[in-house]
Amino acid sequence: MQQQHHTVRWSRNIGSRIGLAIGLLFLVGCGGDGTQQVKGTVTFNGKPLPGGKIYFFPDSSQGNSGTAGYADIVDGKFDTATNGGSGTMHGPTRVAIEGFDPSTPPPAPKKGEFVEAGTVTVLFPRWETTIDIGTQPEITIDVPLEATKRRDSPRQ
Repeated sequence: MQQQHHTVRWSRNIGSRIGLAIGLLFLVGCGGDGTQQVKGTVTFNGKPLPGGKIYFFPDSSQGNSGTAGYADIVDGKFDTATNGGSGTMHGPTRVAIEGFDPSTPPPAPKKGEFVEAGTVTVLFPRWETTIDIGTQPEITIDVPLEATKRRDSPRQ
């Protein structure tokens, strides 16, 4: 009889541990704070954007709220789960993109101007659009050539 008692106790203990492990995996997989990974491609005039930053802001005008996200863009690709990135909420989202070309040096400074080391050529000022991020987001955004002519951060 005593052997059965130990078996039942061990079964309850292992069941509790399995339940706890599943719960922790669920929280870690979902970001714990309701954020999710967003990854994809950014093109500029139909070609991969050489470098930049992408920002995700839940669109409050569409009833969405929560944490903003961001990621670096390298050779047209971004992923909020990589180092230097942060996930965002799903749903209606404002997206802001800043594009630059790290391989092209900026114009030479004029006499008396100071240029910081590591300066890059800006391809277009901050450009914004709106999208709806789903629950399995992998997105592609094309920044049009007209973005180079805009200076007021218009929305698409």
